Amino acid sequence: MGRRRAADNTMLLDENRIIIETRSGSHAYGTNIESSDEDFRGIYIPTKEYFLGFAKTFEQFEFKEPHDRVLYDIRKYFKLAVDANPNILEICWCRDEDIIRITKLGEKLRAHGELFLSKRCRFSYAGYAHSQILRIKRHKSWLLNPPKKKPERKDYGLPENRRLVPRDWVEAISQSDLTKDENKISEVPEELIDAARREKSFKDAMEHWQHYSDWKETRNPKRAELEAKHFFDTKHGSHVLRLLISCIEILEGKGLIVYRPDRDYLKAVRNGLLTYDELLEEADKLDKRAEELYQTSTLRHTPDINFLDALCVEIVEEELNIK
Repeated sequence: MGRRRAADNTMLLDENRIIIETRSGSHAYGTNIESSDEDFRGIYIPTKEYFLGFAKTFEQFEFKEPHDRVLYDIRKYFKLAVDANPNILEICWCRDEDIIRITKLGEKLRAHGELFLSKRCRFSYAGYAHSQILRIKRHKSWLLNPPKKKPERKDYGLPENRRLVPRDWVEAISQSDLTKDENKISEVPEELIDAARREKSFKDAMEHWQHYSDWKETRNPKRAELEAKHFFDTKHGSHVLRLLISCIEILEGKGLIVYRPDRDYLKAVRNGLLTYDELLEEADKLDKRAEELYQTSTLRHTPDINFLDALCVEIVEEELNIK
């Protein structure tokens, strides 16, 4: 593929420095459909200047064309994997069939994939799932009750061309619970408190409008069809269940199963098998099961940082000696 620049234009991509690259996303899970995009993730070891010097930095290459492709600096990979980042962990746990390229150092890293698994997955996987649920809820509210117009300052009794309260005051005053006697500030007039709250309400409304506008303008057409048909994002719903089920499997000691044995079920969820309420109910049930397992799992609470740090050093040293 030649040499391409990193996102920060400080470095050219040398394909020979990739120690592993794999398929990711739906093609790795087995939940892809005919129109699914292909995604790739990999690990890259830069030249010694990026380790020994101070002027050059590198975290990742990221490309959108012809496919979604991200190549992580090996140190960034280790940091994210130790934190049980779902997308990152998959590189060491995907099927052999989904490995695009791999070197001996990539094989060494994959051989230690189990050492990255810990109880931290309870928080990382559930965190990703919960963020998806919040997105589903927000998008559903926009589908059923979209904002009617862009907010205007006059809607909140505010002058058009000037603030009644400085920006930093707005946050400080509006976020304080001044309804409690012990929090009342005698030096701040009620009129100022009221103005701050109206400024905050307008600011929140504008942010909500901007999020809605961005979603409406940039949403994927095929995703929009699913939302229009089922009144919620069933693809996000499928991701929620996959994340929580994977979390349960890890806590049960089964490892990270990337290519899903339940892929037909997950594809059915994507196609509307569950209603909105059924999805939330199932997600809640899985989340409670994950919490139970977190309490009883024999998995380590956190990975062995010292061992993994030494492994990272060993791999980098071997690569730099080779190159």
